[in-house]
Amino acid sequence: MKLKEHRAIVLHEDAGQPKNGNIEGLVHWMKNERPDGAFYHRFVSGSRIVYGRSTAERCIHCGNNTYTREATAFFGEEHCPPWDHRERPHLSSPNNCTIAICMLHDFEGGGFSGETLRTTARLCSELMHFYDLSLEAIWTHTMIVGQETKLCPRAFHTLQYQWEYFQDMLNHFLNEMEAAS
Repeated sequence: MKLKEHRAIVLHEDAGQPKNGNIEGLVHWMKNERPDGAFYHRFVSGSRIVYGRSTAERCIHCGNNTYTREATAFFGEEHCPPWDHRERPHLSSPNNCTIAICMLHDFEGGGFSGETLRTTARLCSELMHFYDLSLEAIWTHTMIVGQETKLCPRAFHTLQYQWEYFQDMLNHFLNEMEAAS
């Protein structure tokens, strides 16, 4: 299934899932052992980026039975219905209009190195430039489904400096791209 449009980029974490300590292990686990078909467009660990699905394809990554008010306002009722819905795999969800990036933890218990944050920020800035997205188009999984449902990426919601550093790097790379054009 193809994406209907590109409205935003959603950041995720690996949540300590079985990955044998590397991106390839996580990709293998998601492709072969996850029953719900969830997947991502890109996987980031340190300076490495591994491509998952094409950004033209829909990934199952941020559907939920309910959505935050902010998500419903940003994505609209077509993608975030304001009612509790139970269809699987969330046919009317932000999955239809978002690019999914999974960041692998660098530290025990969560958290990302400066290198992982910079790599993700650079990747996001390139995708934002290509798809003509604004800063308001950067979301975390939690911002869409709410903290009571999931903290993802946890470090962005529990370690404020991680989110601030990421946003600073994102602005830096966006400014570089604007100056170069």
